[in-house]
Amino acid sequence: MSKKQNPKLPGSYSCAGCMACGDACPKQCISFPLGADGHWQPKIDMNRCIQCHSCERACPVLHRKKELSVQSVPYATWTNNDGIRRLSSSGGTFAQIATSFLLEGGVVIGARIEGLDVRHILIQEIEDLPVLQSSKYIQSDTQSIYNQAKECLKVGKKVLFSGTGCQVAAIYNFIPEKYWNNLFTIDLICHGVPSRYDLWRYLGMHDKRIVGIKSFRDKSWKIGYAMTCIAEDGSMIRDDNNYFYNAFNNNKSLRWSCYNCKFKTGLQRCSDITIGDFWGGEKFQEERKKGLSLCVIHTNKGRALLSKTNIVVRETSWEECLPKNKDYFYPNNIFRYNPFRWFYPYLVRHLSDQVLNHVIGSNGNTESKKYIPLVLIDVIFQHFNYFLAKKAINKILWKVPQK
Repeated sequence: MSKKQNPKLPGSYSCAGCMACGDACPKQCISFPLGADGHWQPKIDMNRCIQCHSCERACPVLHRKKELSVQSVPYATWTNNDGIRRLSSSGGTFAQIATSFLLEGGVVIGARIEGLDVRHILIQEIEDLPVLQSSKYIQSDTQSIYNQAKECLKVGKKVLFSGTGCQVAAIYNFIPEKYWNNLFTIDLICHGVPSRYDLWRYLGMHDKRIVGIKSFRDKSWKIGYAMTCIAEDGSMIRDDNNYFYNAFNNNKSLRWSCYNCKFKTGLQRCSDITIGDFWGGEKFQEERKKGLSLCVIHTNKGRALLSKTNIVVRETSWEECLPKNKDYFYPNNIFRYNPFRWFYPYLVRHLSDQVLNHVIGSNGNTESKKYIPLVLIDVIFQHFNYFLAKKAINKILWKVPQK
């Protein structure tokens, strides 16, 4: 009789942090402590592990059960409901689809801000939908959500699951194929997930103690990147040019797997729909001021979801929407070679706020000449990254059939 082997989950450089392995474990012996760089990493209690390898089977990094779509079609979309659109980061497409889904008796799963954290939850009432709207810029805690989705599907309920590409791939790994007909999925165009330490350092830079985040992108006072936090005294702190945004966009604290994402390798996805901001083209300038979505349909199920909603759908082309949205298709990010990323755990813990702003949160400008060499390193990496992304765009567009 052969000896059972311990499960081997991806290491810190390849784990996507989807947490499906934790839900799959029948003994609940997998925890997710924060690593030195502020990202969750699975940890198996080998004293309780029964070597069933359910965690490995659920892991989308080790293998992907759901195949990629055959043909994907992009659209520019926005809702006619001004209230929904105002609460959404872009055109309100997800919220409008979710509204129709809930009205038909389904359940919707998405990310909600809880204090200073983000967690995936399940809702069944339209009144609860606003908490799932708008972008969240840290990785969500998905512990128990895969099991909740499975229980709903087992009793015949339809489930709409929204999340990042790795989370959507994970739920297909977790849910048996016999339930897939009632499982509908939306993945989000993802830049990558920044370290929680960047968020905590940013919140600590305020004079008042921050107890909650109202919105990572609050359109009620400014279109675009506009963050609203809740102070201990109940006041709102609004900021649109801060350390957290700059660190996130400058790629120096992303999860290691995000620098070589396995879930955005071209135009196709394993989801039914992909949604994000529509950045490219000149056709929809007026609508972009209110919020405009790029909506890519991958399957007939996705097309059916869109057709049941109060959404304006306009044809677009890959040539129009891809050049300014490399996060949709480009899996590589050369910032994984940036020395600041390798020393990030030390830098974020020991540098002062002022120095950290220049080293990690620099957006290419500096008021002090002594930081110019550091900024030059950033500029070189940024330009080289965009150069490689542009080459990837041309390669993809060359393969797209012409109408």
